[in-house]
Amino acid sequence: MSSIFTSLLDYRIWAIFYLLSGTCNIDLNAQNKNVQLKGSITLTSDLNSIRGINARRPPFGYSIAGNPVLSLYGIDLPFSFILSNYGRTFRQPFNQFGVSPRYKTIQFHLGYRSMNWSKYSLGGHRFLGAGVDGRLGIFRLGFVKGRFLKSIPVDTSKKILGFNPAFSRNGWAAKIGIGNAKTYLDLIYFKAKDDLHSIPTTPRETYLKPSENAVLGLKARVGFIKYFSAQIDLGISGLTRDLRANALPIDSANIPTFVQSILTPNISTQVNLAGEGKIALNIRSFGVDVNYKHIEPGYVSQGSYYFRSDVEQKSLGMSLGIWKGQLNLSGRFGLENNNINLTKTSTTQRKIFSSNLNLRFNRHINVNAQYANYGLTQVGTKIKISDTIRLNNITKSLVINPNLLFRTGVFNHSISVVYSDQTLDDKNKYTVKYTSIKSKTINLNYNLNLGPNGLSVVAGLNRTQSELSLGKTLSNGVLLGLTKNYKSKHLFFNANLNYNINSFEETSNGSTKRISFQTQWSPYSSHSFRLLVYHMINLSKNDQVSRSFSESNLRLSYTYNFTTNKHKKR
Repeated sequence: MSSIFTSLLDYRIWAIFYLLSGTCNIDLNAQNKNVQLKGSITLTSDLNSIRGINARRPPFGYSIAGNPVLSLYGIDLPFSFILSNYGRTFRQPFNQFGVSPRYKTIQFHLGYRSMNWSKYSLGGHRFLGAGVDGRLGIFRLGFVKGRFLKSIPVDTSKKILGFNPAFSRNGWAAKIGIGNAKTYLDLIYFKAKDDLHSIPTTPRETYLKPSENAVLGLKARVGFIKYFSAQIDLGISGLTRDLRANALPIDSANIPTFVQSILTPNISTQVNLAGEGKIALNIRSFGVDVNYKHIEPGYVSQGSYYFRSDVEQKSLGMSLGIWKGQLNLSGRFGLENNNINLTKTSTTQRKIFSSNLNLRFNRHINVNAQYANYGLTQVGTKIKISDTIRLNNITKSLVINPNLLFRTGVFNHSISVVYSDQTLDDKNKYTVKYTSIKSKTINLNYNLNLGPNGLSVVAGLNRTQSELSLGKTLSNGVLLGLTKNYKSKHLFFNANLNYNINSFEETSNGSTKRISFQTQWSPYSSHSFRLLVYHMINLSKNDQVSRSFSESNLRLSYTYNFTTNKHKKR
């Protein structure tokens, strides 16, 4: 309870409610069209209980989230905030606030924001700071500056789990370009550096290293000869992994001169390239595209969260629509490999094929089918790989989904079948018995909508059969669901029951039951209450397959939607 009370006293919450209250000396009269306030605030609380396995959530949780938008004479000020007790538990809080007001073609950013200018430079990393982004005529301009990481001291007592220590990281980025949303050319520069003094000095032998990063990015798109388009996204990144490492003589460093002017090179500095490109042809219902991606080993941009580096991809995609769109076909074939600099002892290669078919016979019957095939092989580059550990497998996936829709009087009927066949086929005879997986699933669902009275019923059967290294498992189950919508009372109910009988190696292995219930009530146009109750019981006779446990969750939430107009009862 003390954590809840502390959160409610948080000055940031009071600042939000101060803004919404009208005590901020802004005339929010509904007749003043130049000043408007709208948005929503949602308060949620959770009660969780789990027995038999480790808890996946704390026993009690709460959150307060909102997205108020204040409009002042044509300028939108969209705020957003999230507060939760999860943020109080760790040193890296989840409580974040931000606002991005817009005026014509210019948007300003303040607080916790994220920008996505280029995948390989500034690509969505959240920061606390300020910035501006927009168009001035044909020019595309942007600038942001702020803190990209909050400092987290080293926990010598090992009492705090879940977060690694980190230095505070400050950075900035600038963009200049020309064009519009369809045809453009942008140059992006991103720079970030850790503050060595943001946490108590750590031993030099610790894995925590202060770093510095500078990235130059290029992103462009152009259309030509009417049906063709091309786009690229490139980045060159200079990264010093440890600012405290020994200095590197400039004459002996294989580092471009321009990088030396924006980084302090030492023995931990490296420069890498990354990029991707695409050329596409689209003529009415036919399309084809060629894609290429190349990311060097160790490529890092601290303006993006994650890259799967050391990868090269080439792919060809096609799409076709015929019979006035009743039949649509698409497919893609690609090759992928790592070890692009040939520095590893082996190279892993992948072959990728996927296809999709959608056939609509008429307004009552349609069929969708998807197939994918992924091959993975490993070849020796510098040494011969032993057959006992060589990777050589194929993953196959087939999904077929026919649907039947028809109406009788005021009743609407729908029947849906989903068949899925997933296989991991290991071609290595030494590892096949440990890694091969086969799984087949079929679901049959019938939905009856009783028309104007707002009642619908769903019934279903499901069957899942799997072959694992541990043995064969089988699960057969039923689904029953009921939904009732009282539109005149603005009341909604939904209840579902799932019951599955499980077996292992043709021997009974217990059952799994899931029960869920939710209701929503909106007595006023601006107020809404939602209750969700979930309970699951899993009974297992074989702990190697699964453990017996029970889990319950109760969630209650309240949403307040507000505008400058007075809220009236429905």
